[in-house]
Amino acid sequence: MGRSFALRLARLVLGLFLYATGIAVTLQAHIGYLPWDVFHSRATGISIGAATIAAGVVIIAAVLLLREKIGLGSLLNLVLLGLFLDLILWTDLVPLAGTFVWGLVILVVGLFLISLARNSTLGPASVPVPGTA
Repeated sequence: MGRSFALRLARLVLGLFLYATGIAVTLQAHIGYLPWDVFHSRATGISIGAATIAAGVVIIAAVLLLREKIGLGSLLNLVLLGLFLDLILWTDLVPLAGTFVWGLVILVVGLFLISLARNSTLGPASVPVPGTA
């Protein structure tokens, strides 16, 4: 069980990093934001990663009030997605699109990365968590 768990955990963390990278890439396209990104980036004066974590805490609290079980994957998603997103944006790993055409290219790449990340984080026995649904 230990090796299987470690592999699934590594897959999840890598998937969350890939998901955060995809979000950062779509943000840098400067064409438009995904619905969750609009909420996180415009609703508060804090970083988008911190806003992502704060929104996740509220949603997880609501789920707990409904007496639903929260797994390790949901908790890691809650924390790591926001941290990875802020880290990627802070380090300027993704260039800001200077033209509309370059923005379209970056947007498509970002959406592709998000699709890959969803595939790696959502296994057959998992359920979508806030921000990945």
